[in-house]
Amino acid sequence: MKKLALALIMAITLVGKDVSAQQININNQPGWGPVGYDYVDFYYFPDFNIYFDLSREQYLIYRNGVWAYSYYVPANYRFDPYTAYKVIINESKPYLRNKIHIKEYAQFKDRGVANQPMIRDSRDNKYYASKGHPQNPNYEKQRSVTQRNTTISKSTSQNKSRIEATNKGSEVKKTNDKNTGRSTNSSKNNTKLEPQRGRN
Repeated sequence: MKKLALALIMAITLVGKDVSAQQININNQPGWGPVGYDYVDFYYFPDFNIYFDLSREQYLIYRNGVWAYSYYVPANYRFDPYTAYKVIINESKPYLRNKIHIKEYAQFKDRGVANQPMIRDSRDNKYYASKGHPQNPNYEKQRSVTQRNTTISKSTSQNKSRIEATNKGSEVKKTNDKNTGRSTNSSKNNTKLEPQRGRN
């Protein structure tokens, strides 16, 4: 029973680490990406059996017996990411399971995007971070201003701390100088003059 409990705790910990390791990448998601996903590895297009790798910003297409990366989909595909249905796949090498994906997502073929709202059309301001959103230029401008103000505020705070430290050091030095002066005067006042003996 203890072993089972320990295994369960380890499993939960590993899952937690895996989730936390996935950073939000909305800023890299294209305007034609569907809303509702903070993190995406690949988009899969069931109608065309091709993938889009978000990290490389390239399509992964099966041609001449091999999977190859390309910035563009061949014209004969008549492909448009804005009108094609997308499936989010968070795997490092989805093409290794392509046969499974073909069967599993065949139900989404010819569905279109009527029920799949896109980032480009979202009014949720978190999607403004996407370069494909119309509000992205304003978002980037505001972010730049915020970062600049944060940097200035941080610099001002550091300078203030340095000044305070310098002033404190000066006050300590003055106090030490005063104490040294008092000590010197006290020594002089406490010096006893021995009487001079006359000559016999």
